[in-house]
Amino acid sequence: MRAVIQHVSGQRQEMLDGLLSVFPSASVVECGGDPMETFCRAMRATEGGALFFEDDAILANGFLAKSDPLCGENIVTFFRRDVAPDGVRFLPGSKWLCNVGFWVPPGVGKAIADYAKIWPRRLQHPTGFDLLVRDWLVSQRYRFGAVYPSLVQHAVGPSLLGPRARDRRSPTWQP
Repeated sequence: MRAVIQHVSGQRQEMLDGLLSVFPSASVVECGGDPMETFCRAMRATEGGALFFEDDAILANGFLAKSDPLCGENIVTFFRRDVAPDGVRFLPGSKWLCNVGFWVPPGVGKAIADYAKIWPRRLQHPTGFDLLVRDWLVSQRYRFGAVYPSLVQHAVGPSLLGPRARDRRSPTWQP
């Protein structure tokens, strides 16, 4: 399974090493310069289909076995803060909330990166990658898969990209 990891250089090296132990051939996209451009480079790196992770993602035990059957033609997020019965639910794009770990099917990463060039809220939200993805999903009337319980969790701690929601943890997380 291909993986792309967006990494803030000089930070969270232990967490990056943990992700690389599961995905030794992962493409690591280092943050530098314009954060949105970095995210777009990461999205382009998913071409052909790949898992995308932020470098503060913690994977559930057995992540690969649980996620592999879900990685097909639809975007699938492995992180949810809401609670639902176990399984996969298809939700409208307006329900997208977090980019910590998700499957990017072939063609979608490039489409999201291209959309970023014309995204009307880019100046207002220069690190709002999740808002960018949400707005793209809505513009495409795209329903995405959401896995319950969450298969990824945000590490405890503040975002390195600026102000973020305080509650960045999933209550459905089962390590």
